[in-house]
Amino acid sequence: MDKIVYSHSGGHGDMIYSLAVCKRIGAGLYKTNFDDQYYHNIKPLLEEQPYIIEVLPKSSLEPITHNLDDFRNMPALGEVSLLKNHLRAFNLSEDNWDDTWLTITPKRLIEGEYALVNVTPRYNAIGFDWQAEIDYLKSKYKQVFYVGYQEDMTLPFDSLEYFKPNNALELAQLINDAMVTSCNQSFALTIAQGLGKPYRLMVADNHTNCIHNVPNETLLNR
Repeated sequence: MDKIVYSHSGGHGDMIYSLAVCKRIGAGLYKTNFDDQYYHNIKPLLEEQPYIIEVLPKSSLEPITHNLDDFRNMPALGEVSLLKNHLRAFNLSEDNWDDTWLTITPKRLIEGEYALVNVTPRYNAIGFDWQAEIDYLKSKYKQVFYVGYQEDMTLPFDSLEYFKPNNALELAQLINDAMVTSCNQSFALTIAQGLGKPYRLMVADNHTNCIHNVPNETLLNR
């Protein structure tokens, strides 16, 4: 069988969705377009996947056999599930499309029950009350941590304790053990979806492409 070399030039979240394609097609090499910092951040998580043989840097000259960016050619990118569009780009079956596709080695990084919050500036809904969501989480869980870039901890997130994972694999391990992850459209969301873990999603204005309608999903503004 010829060598399979996947390539993706997108961000962390799109890359996680693309792994569902790799799992269905078969084991191969995976080339990212990241600089050294982001490459070394994502590499341990990608290496955990049994269908990824090796993670290649953007300097690699390996010929690409599967350009995972092809999902961008699919219609209604802001509306149709990004996961489905990745599958459709390669004419893959959508049967059980929302089955989990990520694998990690569990590692307990925080003792006791806890919830996570991750909110990025890019995808938001005007007027959404994050303070109310934080209050709800604090009333239900003794520990609520913010994960992500510390500079994103503006009001009201600065009331939360910050936890910084060392890399993307540790972020996945945190999400794996969390009671719930509350987030917007983000890298953390795609990990929770890939692992099949509970999440509470604030749906961004004009973006429904991350809604999966699965039992572990709670939509905060729908």
